[in-house]
Amino acid sequence: MDEGHKKALFGEARAVVISVIIVPSILAWLQVRPPIIIGIGLSLLVILSAWENGYLTPAHWSPEGTVQNGRLRAIAGVALLCLVVGGGYLASSHWKQAEVQQPPVTEPTPAPQGPLASRFNRQIFVCDMPKRANEIGEWEQYASVVGESQGMTIEFHGLGSDGLRIEATPTPSTTPYVKMATEIRRLKDQLYVTRMPDFTGTIYDALSKLPITDPNTPEIIENTRRVEKLIGALVGTCHLI
Repeated sequence: MDEGHKKALFGEARAVVISVIIVPSILAWLQVRPPIIIGIGLSLLVILSAWENGYLTPAHWSPEGTVQNGRLRAIAGVALLCLVVGGGYLASSHWKQAEVQQPPVTEPTPAPQGPLASRFNRQIFVCDMPKRANEIGEWEQYASVVGESQGMTIEFHGLGSDGLRIEATPTPSTTPYVKMATEIRRLKDQLYVTRMPDFTGTIYDALSKLPITDPNTPEIIENTRRVEKLIGALVGTCHLI
C-alpha cells in the first residue's frame, strides 16, 4: 500500500471519529435532540470521506494522500448536510408527545394551617365586603338599635375615613363581660372586624387571654353571624383569623 492510500485511510478514520464520536458528544452536551445529532454526524462523515477519498466523483490521488479537484464533492456534502439537518429538525419538532418522557405530575402539598391570631378577648374577623356609600352610618344605626334594645349604652369613635370603633357597655350582670369594643377597619374590598370583650374582674378574665384553637365552636359561629349582621354582609362572608 503506497503512502497516498495510507494517508487516505487515516483521513477516513479521522472522518469516522469526528462524525460518530466527537460531534454527537458535543451536540448531546448541548441537549440537541437525537435526529439532529445523527444527521449532522452522518453528513460530516460524507463530507470528510468525499473530500479525502473521492467517493462522489472520480478522483486523482496526490503524493500527499489528498484528493485533487474535490470542490464539487465538498459542495455536494454541504448540500447533503443541510438536507439531513433540516430533516432532523423537522423530525425532532414533530415527535409524538407519547415518545417524550414527561416527569410525573405531583399535586402540591397544602401548607399546614397555623395557629389563629384571635384570642377569646380579641376575636379578629375578615369579611369580603366591597365598599358601599354611607356604610359607617349604617353600622352606627344597626349598633344603636340592637345595643339599646338590649339595655346597653353605645358610644362611637371614628377611626379615620374608613373605620369605626363601637363601645357597648351593658347593664350589670346581663353579660359575662363588662364592656364590648368592636373596631371596623376597611382594607380595599375587605373589612377587618375586631371584637374585644373586656372580662376584667370576672371569672372569665384568665381564660379570655387563651388562643382560640377551633373556629367552628357554636360560640365563635354565633359571633361570626353577629359581625355579618353588623356590617350588613351575607352569611358566610366573614371568617375568623
